[in-house]
Amino acid sequence: MNRAINAGIRRCAVLSALSLGGIGSVETATAATGPGPLPSGYSLTRTGGREDFDFMAGAWTTSQRKLKARGVGSTEWKDGPSNTHCATHYLDGAVTVDESYSPTKTVGGLFVYAFDVGKHQWSLYWIDSKVGKLDAPLVGGFERERGEFYGEDIEDGHAIKVRYSWIKQDHDHARWEQAYSYDNQSWETNWTSDFTRADPASTCVKNGQSKVVQP
Repeated sequence: MNRAINAGIRRCAVLSALSLGGIGSVETATAATGPGPLPSGYSLTRTGGREDFDFMAGAWTTSQRKLKARGVGSTEWKDGPSNTHCATHYLDGAVTVDESYSPTKTVGGLFVYAFDVGKHQWSLYWIDSKVGKLDAPLVGGFERERGEFYGEDIEDGHAIKVRYSWIKQDHDHARWEQAYSYDNQSWETNWTSDFTRADPASTCVKNGQSKVVQP
């Protein structure tokens, strides 16, 4: 969650997500999946509802923690930056765009959540401001107050499974967790972020105007 994206990239992000629409995205996420064991819960067929990310609209501050070392059995954690997030809905809630800011108010990156209406499934994308392109998506949905989203990535040249978990705690609090599986058997949670709702008028101001609508 780091630096500078301009409005043009934001528009491209939304359009790209919509053109993918979560439809070709599952094939991308499953490209490296073949026969063999899978870590507990891993699934690319989880579904959800169009309203799953309604809670995200508005502004948030975060308290983050990361493992000091991943994939080596570490139990030491370090505090991350207290980022802010400004989220806006598009297409009547079918797309949510969440812009992440560092404590210095510079843009770190963009999350794009796109709902495939036909499959009833969300695709979650990340755009790092240093790169400016969509990462491979994670797919899934919510069951009641917990959402799980799965996909694949490469870390240090090795294929890994990835899980994002969202827990809706109440109107003003939520939790996000990232976990990796290196052995296709177990999960290691390596990043957590506790979200607390904030005031958009003071948190998400650009050019004198709030960028999001208070839910």
